[in-house]
Amino acid sequence: MNKPDLDLYADCLLSTFGAAAVTGLSAMVEGKVSHDQVTRFLSAQEYTSKDLWHQVKRTVRSVERDDGVLILDDTIQEKAFTDDSDLTCDHDAITTTCQRPCKVEVFHKSLKSNTDLAKSPTLTLKTQSSHVFMVIHATFKLECLNVTNKLKAFVLCRKLLIHASRSVHAQLRLLQVTA
Repeated sequence: MNKPDLDLYADCLLSTFGAAAVTGLSAMVEGKVSHDQVTRFLSAQEYTSKDLWHQVKRTVRSVERDDGVLILDDTIQEKAFTDDSDLTCDHDAITTTCQRPCKVEVFHKSLKSNTDLAKSPTLTLKTQSSHVFMVIHATFKLECLNVTNKLKAFVLCRKLLIHASRSVHAQLRLLQVTA
């Protein structure tokens, strides 16, 4: 796995406000990485929990404590254009079981809202699986930023969105002046 490509894809997920399209990533880096390069990267291998552990182990070990707990959970997210599965669980069932929002539920919400888990237009099982892996990695990176900046994930993403909107508005004003 090429760490710079993984980080670039994860950064794209964290800085994209909408569907995470490969063409958007290519445009974000001004064509320095092509659509085909990203597609090949997503298709290159099947990522496993071992690969994820390899990516996060150093950070996890640096904050590890004797009384700490690492919570792992399987995540299922249907895509809008896929058939329904027999495996479904809604928010009410989760909160009824937990009786309060738990860390896993917050993590799921971050996967869906902050890193666009279900918004990838990937078509093959391999690229969909790779996208899910990248989303989990991006969410981990976001959690690290939260700790460093002492901000919740949603606050941090909102600040990024506001900054992006200001940049777009400034660019729009420049285009209007020159028109």
